[in-house]
Amino acid sequence: MTSSHAQEAIKLDLESRKLQRIVLNRQQILKVNERKYQFRVQKAKKKHRGK
Repeated sequence: MTSSHAQEAIKLDLESRKLQRIVLNRQQILKVNERKYQFRVQKAKKKHRGK
């Protein structure tokens, strides 16, 4: 039965890493989108500055 316990532990570890990776990827995507948004806002402000 030790192999099944070991396999279960490996499976749980992989699952937790997968969830962690999903969370980190989501955070990174949000950061990128926020940066793009800020860049667009800045560009729009720069465009209308002289008028």
